[in-house]
Amino acid sequence: MFERYTEKARRVIFFARYEASCYGTSHIDTEHLLLGLAREGRSLMGRVFGPDLSLHEIRREVEKSITARQRIATSVEVPLSEDSKSVLIFAAEESDRLGNRHIGEEHLSLGILRVGKSRAAKILKEKGGELAAIRDLLAQPVDSLKSEPKVRIVEEGASKLYRFLAKLGPENPGELALLLAKNAQIVDSTGVRWKGRDEIERAAKRIFEMYAKQGVTANVESLEEGPGQTLVASVMWEHLTTEGHPSELAHRMTIVLAREDESWVVLFLQVTPLLVP
Repeated sequence: MFERYTEKARRVIFFARYEASCYGTSHIDTEHLLLGLAREGRSLMGRVFGPDLSLHEIRREVEKSITARQRIATSVEVPLSEDSKSVLIFAAEESDRLGNRHIGEEHLSLGILRVGKSRAAKILKEKGGELAAIRDLLAQPVDSLKSEPKVRIVEEGASKLYRFLAKLGPENPGELALLLAKNAQIVDSTGVRWKGRDEIERAAKRIFEMYAKQGVTANVESLEEGPGQTLVASVMWEHLTTEGHPSELAHRMTIVLAREDESWVVLFLQVTPLLVP
């Protein structure tokens, strides 16, 4: 089904599934596709809708119509809704209309707009999205960011980062540990430092349990190239609750990813608790 999809477009689908899981939704709806598009297609969103349309802004609009439920484990099958299936069909049609052999995130954005009654389409239209105008814009040649090595590196690291965030929770500590460097270090929300993959795996329940609770959401604030072959990410976790804290908490995670064996692993993670007034 996804043979024609670019790597970025496939990651949009992956992130949409991750968003559906976080909100405890039993299907991937157009809102989740839009959130996935905002995560993966930031350059596209900026080009089409301007720099002011951020992931945070889209999430705020989406949450007006989504009720967070118990988070769904990543091992559970989450199918596409009928509207989302229509988005993919329309995306293929838009690719053919533009004479493209691939289906990219740009075609997915057009597919969302064509499902006009969906919440995702309404959000884009409220932000100035017009189908005909975007078709014309996308038909114009533009220098591809894929040719820039720095951007490719960030994209590779982003894929590993979102996979790591999707695995957070006490259910599968073994799978989570495999995403860590062997000498990884984690400073948890209480200030305790955990060293090495084995120690972190044994302590996974204590460290990560709160991030798998109902209603908890994660927003990647930044992902930038660091020294050497590293990437530094800032992730804000919101709607957290813990024993002894009746008020909601927010945690900012600073995560350092590094290349290891032609892939990316989490080398260091530090949690900074922030009290929400």
